[in-house]
Amino acid sequence: MKYSLFLIALLSTLGLQAQGLTKEYDSSCDCEVVTNHYDNGQISAQYHQTMDGKRTGSDKSYYADGKLRFERNWENGVLHGESVHYHRNGNRYYNESYENGAKAGTWSFFDDQGDKLYDIEYANAESNVAYTYYSAGVIYLKQVMENGELVQEDILNQEIYNAKLEEAEAAKNAKK
Repeated sequence: MKYSLFLIALLSTLGLQAQGLTKEYDSSCDCEVVTNHYDNGQISAQYHQTMDGKRTGSDKSYYADGKLRFERNWENGVLHGESVHYHRNGNRYYNESYENGAKAGTWSFFDDQGDKLYDIEYANAESNVAYTYYSAGVIYLKQVMENGELVQEDILNQEIYNAKLEEAEAAKNAKK
């Protein structure tokens, strides 16, 4: 029985090493730099954590080809500040903002060609949000949600709005 537990523990440790997980002490921040690698040796993620295991500072994740997937910021174990996520082609996918772990400010989302799709604005609480939708740089719809309920909807460009409804209906019918 003891031999079996020892063998399981050993194999678990070897499994972590095979994935390329390393931890190195960084005296400049009195923290650990944690790095994980893909099988091809490329870094998949790297972040800092305090000696009690809380993330701090920059947290980066990469695609297998080495391109940056996202960069986020941590403070005392919670997301804090601006973060940016990227499409595989390197163009920005979306930016986000946190205040002490809570979603805050305006988050903007883009297609892989760089055109803005929509914004989400977090006001005072994550349950109160405003959505602004774009098509080819033109705002066509704004919605306000409070506690999960739609409380306001303004169609700013009826032509684009109708076209988007038709696209959604066609996509729905294509799935049937």
